Amino acid sequence: MSARKILVRGARQLLTLRGIAAPRRIDSMSDLGLVPDGAVLIQDERIVTVGPGRRIENLAEARGAEVIDADGCVVMPGFVDPHTMLVSGPSRVEEFERHVMGASLEQSGLLREGLQAQVRNVRNLPARRLELQAKNTLLRCLRHGTTTIEAKTGYGLDDTGEMKSVRVLEDLQACPISVLPTWFGARALPPEFDGNADGYLRFLMEEMMPRVARRKSIGHIDADPAACGFSLHQTVQFLRTARLAGFTPRLHAALHQADANVEVAVAMRAESVSHCNYITDDQIGHLCDSSTVAVLLPGLAYHLRLNRLAPARRLIDGGAAMALASGYDPLYSPTCNMQMVISLACNQLHMSPAEAIQAATFNAACAAGVAREAGSLEAGKFADLLILSVPDYREIPYHFGMNLVSTVIRRGAIVHRETAPEWRVA
Repeated sequence: MSARKILVRGARQLLTLRGIAAPRRIDSMSDLGLVPDGAVLIQDERIVTVGPGRRIENLAEARGAEVIDADGCVVMPGFVDPHTMLVSGPSRVEEFERHVMGASLEQSGLLREGLQAQVRNVRNLPARRLELQAKNTLLRCLRHGTTTIEAKTGYGLDDTGEMKSVRVLEDLQACPISVLPTWFGARALPPEFDGNADGYLRFLMEEMMPRVARRKSIGHIDADPAACGFSLHQTVQFLRTARLAGFTPRLHAALHQADANVEVAVAMRAESVSHCNYITDDQIGHLCDSSTVAVLLPGLAYHLRLNRLAPARRLIDGGAAMALASGYDPLYSPTCNMQMVISLACNQLHMSPAEAIQAATFNAACAAGVAREAGSLEAGKFADLLILSVPDYREIPYHFGMNLVSTVIRRGAIVHRETAPEWRVA
């Protein structure tokens, strides 16, 4: 069978994001590897080469390729979303309405009551229903340009609920988007372990962790020690046990107060640490000397109306590796639009458009553990790319809330293409 070739040509701005094979920091955050009038040559699932259009179009390898015209458009890597909770219950609009009408997070029920309701939903809903909900969300992600997504469990919080969530994530591997599963059993204390953090820790390490490890489909593990009531010693114990079981750890810093989880994440060589709203200069220093990526969730801060935002500017200027994620979660961050996340990062976290795009593509791929395959347009990588209906990448944050994606290519195949409406003039 002959190889299938695609030539994407005529890009006004081709953002390759090419560079060193490590998280971009400080000034390199702003280097998007921009090629004016660029082109991308794809063969089967992989990129053959990228560069100036005239050179790529004249290559012998480009002969016979299907041509996709990107005249006047931005072409860039697909977004990588390194923090989501796909397997969850329905939207929590009642709690949201109370919150926007003036109730505090505690009074609105978005925290404890909402979480408990989502746990009940995941435990009680059939796996098929949870899978359909997740697939609908993945379709929205794809339409908005996300081609790789990390997806956590964490709303089952018992043997049945968590293993059901694991099986749903396994079944999502057939979807036209790369789904990277993470076990997040240490998401919070379930009702049956209320006030018993020691008991829940033992349950996770002695019963749940070995069962998840035997599935072989999940290589990453996450924990929110503050939500579980784990001490520093318990957190270290949990992550060490996870390492021994073959998992690569990730970690949450406390959302509402300072804690030592950044230092723990660095010491345990965690792939990423999320939230970081209360990160200190000393902790930024620790991140600078490590490979751990700080993952910021501006959509979560926006939805919950948090009064303290993550200090993205201090992280970047200090030299820490930093990524952006949607934090998709029907309870805390009900958005999967990485374009909107980029806009929030620019307007609220004072990142430049180039820094925000870097954080949502290559650095996000580093946080998700897939930088060798995704996050940039380079020879040999998977052909995951977007065509955006704008001539300048700075329009991505400028047009907040809008979907600028016209075409999504994932592993060399067109998986979404916007169709123009037929205007009828009377």
